[in-house]
Amino acid sequence: MAAANNKENLNRLHVKKRTVPSNEAATKRVALCDQQNRGLAAEMTIREVQDVRLCGNKLRRMDSNNVAPAAVAAGVAVKIEVLLPRAQLSKETVDLTRLPKWHNVPQAATLSSRRVADVADIDAAEIYDYMYEVEQQQPICPAHLKDQSEVTHEMRATLIDWINEMHLQLQLQAESFHLAVAIIDRYLQLVKDTKRTKLQLVGVSALLIATKYEERLPPAICVLVHITADTYTVHEIRQMELHILKTIDGNLSRPSPNYFLRRYTQAANTDVQHRVMSEYFVELASLDYKLASCKPSEIAAASLLLSLHLLNGNPRAPTGLTASHWTPTLVHHSRYTADHLRTITRQIAKVASDAPTAQLRAMFNKYQSNDYQRIALRTELRGPLMDSIVGQLENT
Repeated sequence: MAAANNKENLNRLHVKKRTVPSNEAATKRVALCDQQNRGLAAEMTIREVQDVRLCGNKLRRMDSNNVAPAAVAAGVAVKIEVLLPRAQLSKETVDLTRLPKWHNVPQAATLSSRRVADVADIDAAEIYDYMYEVEQQQPICPAHLKDQSEVTHEMRATLIDWINEMHLQLQLQAESFHLAVAIIDRYLQLVKDTKRTKLQLVGVSALLIATKYEERLPPAICVLVHITADTYTVHEIRQMELHILKTIDGNLSRPSPNYFLRRYTQAANTDVQHRVMSEYFVELASLDYKLASCKPSEIAAASLLLSLHLLNGNPRAPTGLTASHWTPTLVHHSRYTADHLRTITRQIAKVASDAPTAQLRAMFNKYQSNDYQRIALRTELRGPLMDSIVGQLENT
């Protein structure tokens, strides 16, 4: 009798009971945690549920025989503490009578896992096939400003330099900047009578459209009104936004050069220096009127070719641009040979070489910061090798 009483007293200390209403089942309450807790259901077994109890601020395992069988048999839910993997502790109420005996709890189907399952069979090559197709469907024609009566390519470069500066101040994604540039060029090649006084309105409206497409939290229109020094009103920006969307038929799917650049840098197995320098060249290329008609994939490939040449080669050797760093793997993934990229690469090299002394310095100043590896100050950008690459362009 004494042993029975001692066992009953131990059970009362180990188990905290609560009455479950007869008209509803016991529910499991899980605290809202981060995505690291998604594997909880699969990692925790019934034995682990039964063998864990809270002791002060620590968890201590106990023999499964010490769980009160009377509580389980009576259909009473047992409130215990479970150890969540790689996260903080979270209280759960578990009805032990409703769980299958000695089997793992089935893994919960999360939204992200369902999304991954939906696209698991899609090949990356198919995605890039589509991107190459889209960039051909939305080309920027060579000399696309020749029929403009007031807007010149110098004004275009000034506008893009200002857009890049505003893009940095607003801390936007790089894709927002590149999409804004693409929208501006597509609009200007279709609307031949764009007034000089409306060019900045076109630029800020294009940036607004791009941020709505690329950013999770696009800036408010009043912010864009402020950065234009109240040159345009909210109504004018909204009207221009609608006009641009109608002009380009609402199609914003032209891929950014950075989409292709990520693919190429992975294929080349480059480090952060190569990637940042390539991104610097891509942004500089957006200023150049001659490069505006190049496809985004060509700009990305040529930028990577130049960075590989400068960082992997001898910057003190005036050997010019060669195909030694453009491997068969890069030819396969980029679908461009080094010969195809030579002219574009040399033109980008010229823009990068002139950047320190150019009047439009937003991108050069941006890439001098530590956030961008101070890449604009690298000595490779001003050495004999760089000069020889630019000299090859002048001799052609």
